[in-house]
Amino acid sequence: MKIWWFLAITWMILILYFTLIPQPAVEGDSFLIPHQDKVLHFGVFFILSFLLLQASTSSNFYRAYFFALLITLLYGGITEMVQLAVPGRVFDFKDLFANCVGASVIYINKFIKK
Repeated sequence: MKIWWFLAITWMILILYFTLIPQPAVEGDSFLIPHQDKVLHFGVFFILSFLLLQASTSSNFYRAYFFALLITLLYGGITEMVQLAVPGRVFDFKDLFANCVGASVIYINKFIKK
């Protein structure tokens, strides 16, 4: 279980690091794929939710899922709010939504299968 905590915390640090990098102003859409940044947000928080779920030591299925989902959703919100203080970054509700969907998909899938 300790390796999962290490991986989850390392992933959280990487998310925060890339969130705090100032972005230069870019004219137009700088992405090759439409909504590429939303797909990235989805994937990053899907991975975080997976790692936190694996790290959970709770024997109670619902408690483990709730804990991991709560931490992931809070972290997604916090990282979006932190961007308000970073030059070239903005708080974006669509990014926050992508964070939440990415965090939730693993749980929705698991509850449907259960």
